[in-house]
Amino acid sequence: MSRFQIIEGECLEVMASMDPQSIGCIVADPPYTFQSASSSTLYNHPWADMMNASLWFERVLREMRRVLRPDGAAWMFTNWRCLPTVTKASYDAEWKIKSVLTWYKSWPGVGNYLRSTSEMVCLFTGDEFKMPRHDLHDVQTFKPVPNGRRLHSAQKPVDLLEFLMEAVEADGVVLDPFCGSGSTGEAAINKGLEFVGIEANRDMCEVARERLKSC
Repeated sequence: MSRFQIIEGECLEVMASMDPQSIGCIVADPPYTFQSASSSTLYNHPWADMMNASLWFERVLREMRRVLRPDGAAWMFTNWRCLPTVTKASYDAEWKIKSVLTWYKSWPGVGNYLRSTSEMVCLFTGDEFKMPRHDLHDVQTFKPVPNGRRLHSAQKPVDLLEFLMEAVEADGVVLDPFCGSGSTGEAAINKGLEFVGIEANRDMCEVARERLKSC
């Protein structure tokens, strides 16, 4: 295969077609679900709806684990609102979160109470994975991508993504089931790795392909 492949489609359908245990590292940045209700009245029963959302996350985690090599590792971005949903999904999928990294952005976001300066990244591992380093802290500082340079609203900084791959000594093929503008792909190529990205938005697929051609 070439250094990268961008596949247009829904992540569950595409991952279901992939060979088992074929991926060395996964970096997933799914949409954060919170404060949503399945009824017509917003915030009607947000806790119940958050738990309903965990059914989708459970399916995603099961497919991620199926395609991940036993010695591989997977990262999943989330925030404090969505973390309960991801945690429930991890227990239902029988794939527990091994650790949670806090990404400190060193720049305050918006907020009516405490202004947000962080997001989280959950670490999942294959049964045969061995953490290569034991001196890494669970809080890491990386500057966010400036709004004026973003190709995607939830774009993550490439140096953070490279750090995640380095932390688990990723090798082989890196998969991003929600690849957006291709930041994970750029990080993977920078590390000399092959990349497979899945993206449901056709226009964003083209953005990612054009971006990675120049890497």
